[in-house]
Amino acid sequence: MKMSLFIMYLFSIFLFSCKKDSDALKPVITISIPSENAQYAIAEKITVTATVCDESNIEYIMMQIIDENQIAVTPQILSIPNEKKAFISNDFVIENNKLKSGDYYIYIRAFDGTNESSVRRKIYISEIPKYSKAIYVLTSPGQNQFDTHKVDSLYTTSLAFSHIGDCIGIEVNSNDNQVYTCGSLTGNLEARTVTNHSMVWNSNNNGAGVPYFTAMHSAENILYVGHYDGHISGYNKNGQITVNTTAGGNQYYPTKISANNDLIFSEEKQLVGQLKRLSVYYSSTGALKQSVLFQADVVNMFFKDDNNTFIFANQNGQAKMYIYSVLQNTLWEPHTISGTIYAADRMDENTYFISTSNSIYRYRYNTNSLFTLLFGTKSQCLKYNEISDEIVVANSKSINVYSNVTMNLTHTMVYSDSINDIGILYNK
Repeated sequence: MKMSLFIMYLFSIFLFSCKKDSDALKPVITISIPSENAQYAIAEKITVTATVCDESNIEYIMMQIIDENQIAVTPQILSIPNEKKAFISNDFVIENNKLKSGDYYIYIRAFDGTNESSVRRKIYISEIPKYSKAIYVLTSPGQNQFDTHKVDSLYTTSLAFSHIGDCIGIEVNSNDNQVYTCGSLTGNLEARTVTNHSMVWNSNNNGAGVPYFTAMHSAENILYVGHYDGHISGYNKNGQITVNTTAGGNQYYPTKISANNDLIFSEEKQLVGQLKRLSVYYSSTGALKQSVLFQADVVNMFFKDDNNTFIFANQNGQAKMYIYSVLQNTLWEPHTISGTIYAADRMDENTYFISTSNSIYRYRYNTNSLFTLLFGTKSQCLKYNEISDEIVVANSKSINVYSNVTMNLTHTMVYSDSINDIGILYNK
């Protein structure tokens, strides 16, 4: 009996060893096309051909294009050859117009029922050049009435949509092709597509005699909206709330918002009292990082780098330019400026445009210089077009476009109603 069990044990080991030895080799994958470091552009056809060999039948071959973080940028293409040698050829087209230039990889994986192998081949994909598509102009034809106009690349203006209720401004999300408008006391929060301006999602104004929405800012595919009850909500392109904060235990409410990377900057006022402060939140968690008392009225905020944020504000009607240090939780003034600030925008980490009651200026941080661009010109709205290198300014009922290099007037658009806000739409 013991001998029989021993023989059976040896036999099972033998069978297992034979099965294991019968398919000990991994499939061999050879990519013939494309060559290493081949270069392609977005929307260009990428043809991939390869040969897979094995001593056993190949159960499947998977092929796709991935980035450096092994994240797929194309769908998988699966082949089931069920033979020992397979020749495969597939065409890929990168459809993501927002893909960044860089190194990507042809990734092929093969499985023979027991063993799996994979190979990668590096290619370079060039992104689509960025360009400006349109300018959105928000006007007010009457009390609690607003029209949004769209100015195309040929500077032809058409009415995009109208809405009833008040409105605190307009924001454009070029990545997701959406345009946002937001009320305060009566107006709703609305997201529309930039193609036909149909409603994508909205949030009703539930205010009852007090402001419901108090601030709005679009950054990194998230629309940040402040509420009078103190919290900031971050909406994605589908209208889902992905960020939620609470300002000072509902003792403060946000009046201006800016965001960069993992931080949300919020100018906040007391619900009861006169105190104001600047608060910083983590956008990933909504938790308060820190805050500092701040008595000026913020016009706009822009990040300079990971630790410093520019703040353009007025204190008792006097223009103020601050830099806020996140690390030290302190504010300092790099330069003085006269008049009252109406609007400001960012060109890059060193260059900013400022519209005041006196003139329109360009400030450069690296030289700490303030240069007068348009003396005696004031604008209630100002945007910098990073592609055309132009400054778009609104003055009462007209919009003027100036070259940032020569300051020559290149375009003028006149409206029948006062202009409240402007936004620029890019292709990505």
